[in-house]
Amino acid sequence: MVNEKNNNMILLQKAAASFHKGDVRTCINICTQLLPTNITGHTVQHLLALSHRTLKELEKAEYYISQAYKNNPNNITIANSYGLILMDQKKLSEAQKLFSKAIRIDKSYAAAHTNLGHTYNQLGFKIKAKKSYTRALALNPKLPDAITHLALNLRSEGLFKQAKLKLLKGLMHFPNEPGILMVSGLLEIDDKNFKEAERIFKTALTTQPKNALLWCNFGLALQKQNKAELAFEAYQTAINLDQTLQEALLNIADLLKYDKPIESRKYIERLIELDLHNKIAHDMLGFTYFIEGKPQPALVHFRTALKLDPHYEQAAFHAAAALFIQGELAEAWEKYELKYAKPTSDQNYMEKSFVAFNTGDIITEKIIIWTDQGVGDEILQLGMVPDALQIFKKVVLITSSRLVPLAKRSFTDAICLSNGDKDSHLQLKKKEYKQMPAIKLGRICRTSLDKFPQRVSYLQSDSLEQKKLYNKYRKRSSKRNLLIGLSWRSLNAEFGTSKSLCLTDLMPILKLPHITFVNLQYGDTKADLALLSEGLQNRIITDPTVDQLTDMDKFASQVSTLDMVVTISNTAAHLAGSLGIKTLIMVPKIGRGWLWYWFNNRNDSPWYPKMEIYRQPLTGSWAPTINRIAEDIKSYK
Repeated sequence: MVNEKNNNMILLQKAAASFHKGDVRTCINICTQLLPTNITGHTVQHLLALSHRTLKELEKAEYYISQAYKNNPNNITIANSYGLILMDQKKLSEAQKLFSKAIRIDKSYAAAHTNLGHTYNQLGFKIKAKKSYTRALALNPKLPDAITHLALNLRSEGLFKQAKLKLLKGLMHFPNEPGILMVSGLLEIDDKNFKEAERIFKTALTTQPKNALLWCNFGLALQKQNKAELAFEAYQTAINLDQTLQEALLNIADLLKYDKPIESRKYIERLIELDLHNKIAHDMLGFTYFIEGKPQPALVHFRTALKLDPHYEQAAFHAAAALFIQGELAEAWEKYELKYAKPTSDQNYMEKSFVAFNTGDIITEKIIIWTDQGVGDEILQLGMVPDALQIFKKVVLITSSRLVPLAKRSFTDAICLSNGDKDSHLQLKKKEYKQMPAIKLGRICRTSLDKFPQRVSYLQSDSLEQKKLYNKYRKRSSKRNLLIGLSWRSLNAEFGTSKSLCLTDLMPILKLPHITFVNLQYGDTKADLALLSEGLQNRIITDPTVDQLTDMDKFASQVSTLDMVVTISNTAAHLAGSLGIKTLIMVPKIGRGWLWYWFNNRNDSPWYPKMEIYRQPLTGSWAPTINRIAEDIKSYK
């Protein structure tokens, strides 16, 4: 009997050794032999549970751990393992009770505090989770799992510096710990240090080459550097390692959504099979149809995402774009406004300081209207100010300082202030003004396409400055020549390259006779001009007295001298359209760089009656568009 007991103990030690080496099948075989002996039953059951958990056989794992717990309910290690197995199955409330019990038995059990933090995280109790991780680290500062997740929580709160400090301390103890390195890499991505993030993930992968999440985040760092092929390979490796890794499925779908929407959909549909309630997946699925020019099926999926989360801003914006394209403006504005519905860390100063106006208020009230986003968008929004002046008793317009001189000249019945003039804003607070973003005027006065006024212009340039510039340009040009402004580049960090051209791409236009061109391109254009022949350079006026970036008032005067403007989608397009100058705008195909207010399947703009839209037939192909413009200019007199 003693020998049998000794033999069983030796077998148990072999089982434990096999488990720790990763040979869980051998561990299961040995433990299965030991079960009938009833020798150290709860230990054998515990090992079986952990082995089946490793193999993701969670029902078996739960069966054996429940037996072990029944045999020894006060064993904190078994209670902790039971909680982990329940957490794997999303039985979070039950898991929470087991971790809490382990802590009641032994308050110094740091692992249970850490796992309780994981449970709180998944339940959405972020503050409680942070307290649990902090308590675990107070008991044992060298817990990489607690360090990693506390840093992740701090990151989710936007406390990036605190998160980095936690990780730096962790890296002192665990310089190659994959979890700590992973969060360090994510923080570098947050700081846009993509190359450093790539280096960190690569380092972590040397010690954990089969960690699917590391491969996924490595792919993200590569994608942020526009290394699309390498990113695809990294995401695919992650999926091959773990076909249920939702982050990898989502990221690879995101990588493909613009250029290969059908292939992107395959990954999204796999993701939705795993998680039917994934709002991001439903939104992205809709986006793949939208990119293909299919707004109706796109809307179905955007609305599904919004049913899952009525405050999901990205899905609302995408739905708005699809509705704008279909001419369903009333619902489009409703969806678009969601971006202003809740406070954010970068919330506009006016939103924080004044009571919001809503469309149910009495329309004779005093109102503050503020523009936002880029200068081009602000100019478009100013197009609704004349309507506001007819609706409201008193209007205060707050806009970018660069636009204030133009706004004051154009809207004499409004008080026009710079968005940086906080002292003047505070004076208004005493006078019971309400506030609204200018774009919300769309819901009041642009509820259908036939509600857009045929107002040729709404901004007025300085006539004296305009005349002065006109005379200067005419001295460089034959009287019979057209004066045509050119702008070919956008500096938008995200989509600028998709909207931009090289100046040499405009050669079919530049070679047309009887035209003097005026350079409207902001920024340094010397390198662009140097690529042209001397003869063509001499036909382009570059006026160093006009700074298109900083002096919008003088820029407006310059644009007002012209017969026509040929431009991409940028500030020059909005300014020319708002001044009533004939504007030929080149707009990308729906995808990168396309903007909702250019609509689709129409060659005019309801925002700017003297604008003609030339749409890109294929993504990346501008030549047919430029050739069409050249032909149309020939017939213009």
